[in-house]
Parts: sequence; C-alpha cells; structure tokens
Amino acid sequence: MRYRAFCDRYGRDPEPDEPLFFDPGSDIPVPPDAAVIRAQVMSAACAAGVDGRVVLRFMRLDRHTRPLEPPPVALPWRHRAIPDRDRIGCLTVVPEEPSSK
Repeated sequence: MRYRAFCDRYGRDPEPDEPLFFDPGSDIPVPPDAAVIRAQVMSAACAAGVDGRVVLRFMRLDRHTRPLEPPPVALPWRHRAIPDRDRIGCLTVVPEEPSSK
C-alpha cells in the first residue's frame, strides 16, 4: 500500500534508499515524524483488515518500545577482522565420497 501511495504521489517508483513512509506534503520523499508514520501504518492496517497495534509493535513504533536504531554505516577505513581472501583458509574441506559407478 505504501509503495502504491509513493507512486501515486511522486509519479514514479521509489529508489531503494527512499522512504515508503513519507511526508505527503513534501515535494520530495522525506521521512515524516513518528506520529505521521503511526497514522499511515494504522490506515494501511485498517484497509488490510489487520490489527494496526500489532504492526506498530512489530515495527517498534508503538509508545512502549524504542524505535529501531538504523544499522551502523560501514566506514571505508574500517577493516574486517579476517579479510575475505584469508577466510577461505578457515573453511573446512570435506572430501567427497567415491562414487559407486
């Protein structure tokens, strides 16, 4: 429902980094306040015949849970503990059983 609302409002498909919960009064897709997101979730849930409170709780948008924190951004200067080229050495090789042809 939110995808369709985005297409109706902006006349195009959303890009991967654009919010499906957006401020309908804005000329560009920007995330609204949490209260607007809650109202949009409740409206979509009502139209789908779903209990919106359950959806809000799942999305951690109800008033009893903290909102989810965005995932940490990978900084280019940080390195992994084990570089990819060295991870191959960590793999366990299991020999194949001889075929019975």
